[in-house]
Amino acid sequence: MRIPIPEKVRTREILKNDIRSNITNLNHTQDGLVDTGAILANAVDGSFSGADREMLDFCRQARQEIDYALQLLERCLQIAEELDVTEEVEVDG
Repeated sequence: MRIPIPEKVRTREILKNDIRSNITNLNHTQDGLVDTGAILANAVDGSFSGADREMLDFCRQARQEIDYALQLLERCLQIAEELDVTEEVEVDG
C-alpha cells in the first residue's frame, strides 16, 4: 500500500508555492515593461529615432522572453503537482 510521506508533501507544497511566487513576480515585471513601452511610445509621439525604436524593440523582446519563462514555469508547476510524495509500505494481515 502507498501512503503519503508528510515531509515530501510539505516539500512539494513549498516548491509549488515558490513557483507560483516566481510566476507572480514575472507577471508584475512584464506589466512594468508594458508600461515602460507605453511611456516611451507616448514620449516620442510617433517620431521614432533609432535609439527610441531600439528601446521599444528591447522592451518587446523582453516581454516575449518573459512570456516564454512564464510558460516554462507553468509547466514546472504541473510537473511539481505530479511529484510522487508517497512510499510503499507493507500491510500486515
